[in-house]
Amino acid sequence: MTAALRLVHPSQQSGEDEDSGATAAQNHQSPRPVSNVATRAPGPSGEGWLPVVGFEKTHEVSSYGRVRSISRVAERRYASGAISRPVIPGKLLKPTPDHRNYGGGRLCVNLKVGGSGQNFRVHRIVAAAFIGPCPDGMEVAHNNGIASDNRLENLRYATPAENTADKWQHGTMMCGEAVPSSKLAACQAQEIRRLRAQ
Repeated sequence: MTAALRLVHPSQQSGEDEDSGATAAQNHQSPRPVSNVATRAPGPSGEGWLPVVGFEKTHEVSSYGRVRSISRVAERRYASGAISRPVIPGKLLKPTPDHRNYGGGRLCVNLKVGGSGQNFRVHRIVAAAFIGPCPDGMEVAHNNGIASDNRLENLRYATPAENTADKWQHGTMMCGEAVPSSKLAACQAQEIRRLRAQ
């Protein structure tokens, strides 16, 4: 089951200084620069990394739409009283197709929430980290119509109407025969309408 992602940007959390809040107010208008210290120094490819909002201590997301876990030290206690602290190396997470509501090619990653895993859509994770919190009444849109392309440059916040218009323009609108649960082909529906009109 895919969790509804309502992420809170770090700048909206309590304890932030005034400068961070001022920057956050601008984030939904323009992408956060990927060349600052928080990106952990983009490599030669220009890929920058930021903490995943809500999972800042455990995961990072890149401007290329990749998600990785961060290396961490785990503490294990044994019945004998011994304690070990092995280092668990970080790794890139493998995204999986989102099948909820005919996901349309969107990708998800599984993140741990209180010990249990939940699926989160990658495009929302990227937008929340690099663009900022999603304004009320808006959603993440893919500029090129490819739902699996979660690069920062391909994402923007748009109204539902704008996003729907994009889908019609890109030919990715799920309707008619494109819906897996559809019962009739387009030609069958047209024939039924013709017969009813007689």
